[in-house]
Amino acid sequence: MWEGNEYQTPYHPSLRHIAFRVSYENLKESLKWLDSIQVKVVPFGSRKSIEPFIRPYSENTSVYFEDPDGNSLEMMCYVEVPNALKHITDKLSFEDWEELAKSTLKKEKA
Repeated sequence: MWEGNEYQTPYHPSLRHIAFRVSYENLKESLKWLDSIQVKVVPFGSRKSIEPFIRPYSENTSVYFEDPDGNSLEMMCYVEVPNALKHITDKLSFEDWEELAKSTLKKEKA
């Protein structure tokens, strides 16, 4: 190994961020799993909540945490979003997303 000052570089997602693709169900249970291995979950950006969230406009969901060196780690998965919901730019909880998606799919089938 070698030593350097790179670890002192201010955080920027393109430099100190790694994302892991997981299943929807695993992401939904991620807080329990991360807690069981004593990993602290952190809010994303200006959010206050550490809960995983859905981004309908970009068709994915994420939860963020840090490794012992302070690098940003993310578990994420892709989510199939009905066309009628792709305009939503809010970050939604799993509960809100599932309710909204379910009601939208019912309307599309009717």
